[in-house]
Amino acid sequence: MGVGLAVALFRSLADPARLAILQRLAGGEQRAADRVVQLSLAQSTVSAHVSCLR
Repeated sequence: MGVGLAVALFRSLADPARLAILQRLAGGEQRAADRVVQLSLAQSTVSAHVSCLR
């Protein structure tokens, strides 16, 4: 794993909201609207976090 890839991986896992999204996705697929409600975040914020995780 290159340094740049490692930095991107750790950056993506550094945010509590992104970790919460990953935990929920580990249980199976979920609609974005469900994540918005569960995390009490704006849809645009959830989308930005998912993009970062991608």
